[in-house]
Amino acid sequence: MMRPASSIITRMGMLFLGEAASAAKLVSIGLILAGVVGLNLSGVTP
Repeated sequence: MMRPASSIITRMGMLFLGEAASAAKLVSIGLILAGVVGLNLSGVTP
């Protein structure tokens, strides 16, 4: 499961290492984070 720290590392790579940051990538990262937050708020455990 992707953790928020992974998202921060991904964004740092986009900013500092010249990784391509397309709208599709940013939206995908946002959807993954929304899913993780939603699962944590609903109390679902793996």
